[in-house]
Amino acid sequence: MAQDFVYPQNNEAQFVAMARRLGIGELVFVYREAPPPLQVFEGVKVSHAVVIKDKPLPRMINLIDDAQKTRFASEHPMVWGLCGIERGQKDFLHHRGSGINQVIAKMLAKNQKHYLLDFSLLLHAPQPERSRLMGRMAQNLCLCKKFGVAVHIASFARSPQGMRSTKDLQALLRLIQRL
Repeated sequence: MAQDFVYPQNNEAQFVAMARRLGIGELVFVYREAPPPLQVFEGVKVSHAVVIKDKPLPRMINLIDDAQKTRFASEHPMVWGLCGIERGQKDFLHHRGSGINQVIAKMLAKNQKHYLLDFSLLLHAPQPERSRLMGRMAQNLCLCKKFGVAVHIASFARSPQGMRSTKDLQALLRLIQRL
């Protein structure tokens, strides 16, 4: 079943309509604070996720998007995965500051966490930054593949027009894995 993560702004019904058009079977609404009550939509399974800063919420998909908290995310049992950790890092002389190293990757695999690639991060980045982000994503994918971490790609769209089909996102994932 195709799954996508999006940031709604009181336009959940529009996201669901676009998901139906794109053939997406499951839509995860991502919020920065406590989400509103879950609505039921026909034809698309809907769930909520929260990008947390310090304390995970119970019975919720908890995501971390801060590269400084990857260790916390890999150890905490209530955190589902990491997303968007490639931004805000400084590249070093001999390796990229991608947010994941071999120690974090081992812990992510051991604790069955997920790594999410953020398509909107690439889409809205200026050209010199876009190539750096793709390199960081490629390094993270290499480490995740080596240690057996579950990898997903999602649009993380802020509007329904920003959503992409699952086939397009999977093609981008295959392209980044070849870098």
